[in-house]
Amino acid sequence: MKNKTIVITGATSGLGEAIAHVCAKRKAHLILLGRNAEKLKEIQESLLQQHQVQCETYQADFLKIEEVQAVGEKIARKYSVIDVLINNAGVGYFEEFSNLSVEKITATFQTNVLSLMVFSKILLPNITKSKGEIINISSMSAKFSSPKSSIYAASKAAVTHFSNILRLELAKKSVRVRLVHTGPIRTPFHEKADKTGEYAKKVEKWMLNADKLAEEISQTIGTKKRELNRPRLMSVASVWATLFPRITDYFSQNVFNYK
Repeated sequence: MKNKTIVITGATSGLGEAIAHVCAKRKAHLILLGRNAEKLKEIQESLLQQHQVQCETYQADFLKIEEVQAVGEKIARKYSVIDVLINNAGVGYFEEFSNLSVEKITATFQTNVLSLMVFSKILLPNITKSKGEIINISSMSAKFSSPKSSIYAASKAAVTHFSNILRLELAKKSVRVRLVHTGPIRTPFHEKADKTGEYAKKVEKWMLNADKLAEEISQTIGTKKRELNRPRLMSVASVWATLFPRITDYFSQNVFNYK
């Protein structure tokens, strides 16, 4: 990973920040994107102090396509070759579909799907030059249904299917596309997604450690690994859901259907 140019979106907190630290420890050249400029600066200073690594930061709101396009073009012009793109930026709202506002529905697909696609398309020529790789952070919710995650799960399912097809299209160019399906991660994400805190309580025993997951993701870089699914138990549950849909529905309704 040393000297590889790695772009990470959604790098200001949670999994994105954890991945940045792991990659910095291995002396990668990092390009970090996030909405919070002050937080980006803090992370930049932290990486320099802890790992003696300089990194570039770009402020961009992935809710706004025009910002995504502008920053993508800026990065593409400055770095002719990009080795790895990690699409981590995302948003979610855990509410029943009937209660979701149009604004939240739009924001979810805008951030999780459309901006990911636009950003990837802009940087694709640079990634192709290095015969590099794209790592898209999806979710176990794309494979396993639970109440109050309809729009978030639908957006992540779109990311999953997009990634699987992109992998086929880019194989002839020797560009690898990898999917990471994650269950709930112990990060501030859930504080915003569900302000009641009930979802986090329900899934506490399946919560992933962001630092450990970041390490696992980093270990896939440069490999031919197609997909990383964590936690393993939820991956098994997704297979069970296909084989026994009615039993799975009953389980999901009774375990995850919090008030």
